[in-house]
Parts: sequence; C-alpha cells; structure tokens
Amino acid sequence: MKRIFIKHFIFILMIIPAAIVHTQGQESYGVTAGLGLPDWVNIGLRLKTGQAQFGLHVGSVPGLKDESLWSVGGEIFYHIAGTSSITNLRPWYGRLGMVHVRDETPSVIWIDNYIDVRGGRVLSIRSKMGFELDAGLAINIAHKVTRKKPAWISLDLYIPVIPAFGARWFLRF
Repeated sequence: MKRIFIKHFIFILMIIPAAIVHTQGQESYGVTAGLGLPDWVNIGLRLKTGQAQFGLHVGSVPGLKDESLWSVGGEIFYHIAGTSSITNLRPWYGRLGMVHVRDETPSVIWIDNYIDVRGGRVLSIRSKMGFELDAGLAINIAHKVTRKKPAWISLDLYIPVIPAFGARWFLRF
C-alpha cells in the first residue's frame, strides 16, 4: 500500500508541473541552497510557473565520522497570500513535499520516507534572489531498519511525526 502511494505521489510531482507549464507558459528555473529538517544541508533545482513552484533537492550532513546521512526529495509550493514590491510572486506559501532519508552507521542502516506539510514566507532581496523560511510537520510513512552487525545497544526510535523546517537561499534565472 505504501509503495503504491509513493509511486502515485512521485507521478503527481512529475505530471502537475508539465500540465501547469503547458497551460500558463510563464516558467522560470532556479537553484536553491539551504538547511532544514529532514532536508539537512541541501541544494536543489526549481521550476516556477505563475504562483506555483516545483522542486527537487538532495541533502547531507557533512563532517560526520563513521556515519553517512543523506536525503533526497521533491516539493510543490503554491504562493497564496500577500504582495511584494520586488516581484509578482506572493510572499506567503504552502508547501507539500516528500523526502527519503538514509542514515548509515557501521552497525545499522535507517531508511525513512516522510511527507511534509509546511507554511512559509519568501524574503526577496531582488526580483530573482532571496530567502525562504518555512515550518510545519513531517509524517513518517515508511520506516526500515537493517542491522549490519550486532550492536552493544539496540536503539531503534520510530517517531511518526517530527517538526519540519527549512531556510533556503534561492536564485532564479
């Protein structure tokens, strides 16, 4: 059931941007760099059309000793309220995303999939550059633990809902 849901969500993330771009024709592309939970330190690509944005990102936590922690995800933004003197994009937005997180240590691998719902604000510096701040909740829809070798302590924390937040810098082309 969860695999079917994930496949449908990914399909929707791919088909909606194509339909909106086809009907509106005012698209622009961009790049992002930021940090957050569960996105970690991340970089991403965006497609903006009208008041909607569609993005993909990859993230990691650099500098961890004997641990590999990374994420990959996609998100849909819709700008819903407010006005800006710098850009035609409304500053307040809602965001729906999906994030796959993998955390590997010498003894165990944790894999989690989250759906996150956030609200946020764009702080534009220029018409094509600025910052985004958002917060909300991430719901764990799939959790898997694989033991590579026995550990002296067996810690498997499953938390079904976690806080989700992010801060990103963006540049549109």
